[in-house]
Amino acid sequence: MLTRLLVTTLFLAASGCSHLASHESAFTYACASGEQPVASYSSPESASLEYRGKTHRLQRLRSGSGARYADERIVWWIKGSEASVFVVEHDGSMGARLDSCHVANEK
Repeated sequence: MLTRLLVTTLFLAASGCSHLASHESAFTYACASGEQPVASYSSPESASLEYRGKTHRLQRLRSGSGARYADERIVWWIKGSEASVFVVEHDGSMGARLDSCHVANEK
């Protein structure tokens, strides 16, 4: 009986985890430049950002605070409801801030 209960609990937990893993969150941001990027988070390790007419497929980077995502062109750094867009320099380092944004609404 205990074994059956344990197996059932593990099955339900695994089913719940896979459902959460497939859930995608999307947010529209309002930026100082007037841009309204849309960021979608399909997993904790990746994001998609529509910014200035382009879609960026971003991978999560190590961050001491907030969550930082990047591709070869931009860095998208979020902390709470605030976000910043930075340029990626030719050497791969983070360059100047392009925009400052805040969450306008969740889609």
